[in-house]
Amino acid sequence: MRRLICCLLVLCCLTALQAQDEKTGLSKEALKEKALKDIVALQNGVLIVRLPSKHKKIKELTRLSQSEGLSKKKRKRFEKTLKTALAEKEREERDIVNVYKKNYFFSDLLFTYDTSTVHLKEGHYSGIFLNDSLEIDPTISVGDRACFFIRMGSLQKNKNAPGRRVAFMLDQNFETLQDPFPYYVKTVSFSDAALSPFKPEALSMAGFRAGHIAKRFDSWLSYFYKMNIEKKEEEAEEDQ
Repeated sequence: MRRLICCLLVLCCLTALQAQDEKTGLSKEALKEKALKDIVALQNGVLIVRLPSKHKKIKELTRLSQSEGLSKKKRKRFEKTLKTALAEKEREERDIVNVYKKNYFFSDLLFTYDTSTVHLKEGHYSGIFLNDSLEIDPTISVGDRACFFIRMGSLQKNKNAPGRRVAFMLDQNFETLQDPFPYYVKTVSFSDAALSPFKPEALSMAGFRAGHIAKRFDSWLSYFYKMNIEKKEEEAEEDQ
């Protein structure tokens, strides 16, 4: 009987360890330690926001507007569509930059286009960032700071339920962070943004959505830092 109880206890421990390591291969203690290192690195580092360039759409509209053999009417229509697309793109870029600057304060911010992702993944952290005029400024660089990114995705916690649209926080290697780090926030859909009574009329839907993400991340990151880093520092000072 005693041997059976011991075997059951060992089996339970192995099952618990396997459940902990199934997703990341790390224990809960290791995940907590990593989360604390990541939150400090982000606070001292920089969040890089990638603006939607709509590169494919703009490129295709440019090609169509410059195609040979077009009637004057069709060419004019394509040129008008291209002009509208460029204006919308510029408006959304400006809105996203502004809402992040107004709602996110946890770390420094840098802005670049989503077309720079390949350069970022290769470790190139200069010559791709935008100044206040949304122009590439070669003098802006990450330096030796840690980089973090945001990507849109879907989070499905229940296999029988549809995934929820969320924004994930990524580390410098473009790996999604994990619990207990506050690594994601729920987003608002474009339809919700369009119907929201809180959306300023002059703000684009992309800007409203980005502002929601920026504000939520700032709130959750600040709270996690306060409860896990600042609290420990205060306790350490009291013990001295």
